[in-house]
Amino acid sequence: GDVEHAGGGSGGGDADKPAPLQVALRQFSWFDPSLEVRGFVYDRRLTALTTYNEYVYFPLLATNARAIAERIERAFAPLLASLPAHMRNCVVDFILVPREHAGAAPPPPAAAAMMGDDGDDALQLVVCELNPFAEFAGLGLYDPVADMPLLQGKCAPSSAELTTASGVPLRVLTAAPRFAMQNLAPAWRRFVDEHSRGGGAA
Repeated sequence: GDVEHAGGGSGGGDADKPAPLQVALRQFSWFDPSLEVRGFVYDRRLTALTTYNEYVYFPLLATNARAIAERIERAFAPLLASLPAHMRNCVVDFILVPREHAGAAPPPPAAAAMMGDDGDDALQLVVCELNPFAEFAGLGLYDPVADMPLLQGKCAPSSAELTTASGVPLRVLTAAPRFAMQNLAPAWRRFVDEHSRGGGAA
């Protein structure tokens, strides 16, 4: 595809010549940020999933974690075999987008309303980013040392892990992190303080 061509994945061309600038345009889609999930692929096998933003607690994701993970797993499975050889190990960013609003200007309806039995029909999977399988790509809630065998599919998740029916683990925050306020920039911290006291405008 165009991503492989831009990255020189086909192996063609002159390595001594700089590659030309590649521009790829994608249709814009509104989405609920709680439905953005990072996945890990090793040897063309989905080995683990994690919340994309490990600093934010999303109640929708926490409540529907297994259902969301299994929808991603089902929709992505047919694409695994088509990954180019140099991306057989990669980090993938997924978004579940309301199908009827894909690319539309208005924001989608509340994602919570789409998590019923018809979710596979109401939501479509978008692969928004492919990254090298490396720590610098961002591992979410996984530890780069302790969890590397799990991300590489070399060991099974523990019995305490939330997993899909096929055993793919998904880690999400189940409460707001204690360090969230400390990580905010001072201006945003003042904003949160003011509004949490009811002192700011709605």
